[in-house]
Amino acid sequence: MDKSVEILGVRIDAVDAREALDIAVRLAQADRPSYIVTPNAEIVVASRSHSDLKHALACAELAVGDGVGVLWASRVLRRPLPEKVNGIDLMLALLKEARARSLRVYLLGASSEVVTLAARRIRAEMGVDVVGFHHGYFSDSEDVDVFRSICAAEPDIIFVGMGSPRQELWMYRHVQILRRGVMMGVGGSFDVISGAKTRAPLKMQQLGLEWLYRLIKEPSRIRRIAALPKFVALVLLSRLREVLEVSTS
Repeated sequence: MDKSVEILGVRIDAVDAREALDIAVRLAQADRPSYIVTPNAEIVVASRSHSDLKHALACAELAVGDGVGVLWASRVLRRPLPEKVNGIDLMLALLKEARARSLRVYLLGASSEVVTLAARRIRAEMGVDVVGFHHGYFSDSEDVDVFRSICAAEPDIIFVGMGSPRQELWMYRHVQILRRGVMMGVGGSFDVISGAKTRAPLKMQQLGLEWLYRLIKEPSRIRRIAALPKFVALVLLSRLREVLEVSTS
């Protein structure tokens, strides 16, 4: 990407939703393999103590800022992103393009029940050619067979919903041996598409409060939300250093 910003050491491409979609479609149609990541505040914080995750994020063809936290950070650091590009919104937009362009889709991740239902709904309600799917709870010893089944299906787009950092690490390892197609990390999006979970009301989405909605619905997420105060503190500290450097130069 020609345009990008750095948030606490993680590259975020400075694209809006339309530009991100255009790039994703081009990658899906290209005769080479690639992958897309969607770093949010939690992933950015995790990458600071997980060098393999940080490397996997850096090697992605496209990295979009998922969530209001990353957008806020870009503005505080005086490197503003055009807008937040939520992973699930990019996925849904890409599915529409997949139908319009006859692109083949594979789903990898979630439980067997959830991914089966998600595939069924994408086929029936969106008219997309889902050429295969597999749950995300496979062992390392089963990885080769799972990957072979994906390659045999010859998808143009592989949505990988195994949570971070597993999905980013999996895409990084396999992009080197995939013949073609674009992979995209989509976290828990299969749960939403299948109907197992619901998204926040549109107003809360617009206000950047999806994280609060998910916390209310799933109090167990409090451990993950705990990364947010650390993210805010790190961003403010980074900005303070920049200000002090300018004032003393």
